[in-house]
Amino acid sequence: MGRGVGRNRCQRSGSHLNGHKLHGKSVRIILSKHQSVQLPREGQEDQGLTKDYGSSPLHCFKKQGSKNFQNIFPPSPTLHLSNIPPSVSEDDLKNLFSSNGSVVKGFKFFQKDRKMALIQMGSVEEAVQVLIELHNHDLGENQHLRVSFSKSTI
Repeated sequence: MGRGVGRNRCQRSGSHLNGHKLHGKSVRIILSKHQSVQLPREGQEDQGLTKDYGSSPLHCFKKQGSKNFQNIFPPSPTLHLSNIPPSVSEDDLKNLFSSNGSVVKGFKFFQKDRKMALIQMGSVEEAVQVLIELHNHDLGENQHLRVSFSKSTI
C-alpha cells in the first residue's frame, strides 16, 4: 500500500472528524509538517509520545483492497455494527450502547445478514463517543464488535 493512499485516507478521516464534539469540546485536527514519525529504538526509553498502531486489532483499514476503504464516512448519529454473533440480541446491543447514558433512537438488523446491524444514537456526539468506547468490544464467542459511521439511516 502506497504512503500517498494511506495519507489520503488519513486526510479524509481527519476532515470528517475536525470540528465535531467529543466530551463537550470540539476536536481540532491539523496535519503535521513531518512526513514520518521516529519511533523509539529497541531498548530506548519510550516516553509515551509515540505509538505504532499498524498492527493493532482496532485498525479497520489494514487489508489492502478491503471494501472498508470505500466506507469512510463522516460522523453521523447512525452507526454500522458488524461481527455480531448469533447469540447477541437486539436488546443486548441496545443495552450495551445505552449503558453510558447515551440514547438509542433506533435499531435494525440487516435482513440478509444478522451479523450486521444499524443503530441510531441520540446525537452525533453520542455516536462518536460510543464508537470510541465500543469498537472491538468483546461480545463473547471470540467475536469482537466492529463499529463504524454509516451513511444510511434507520
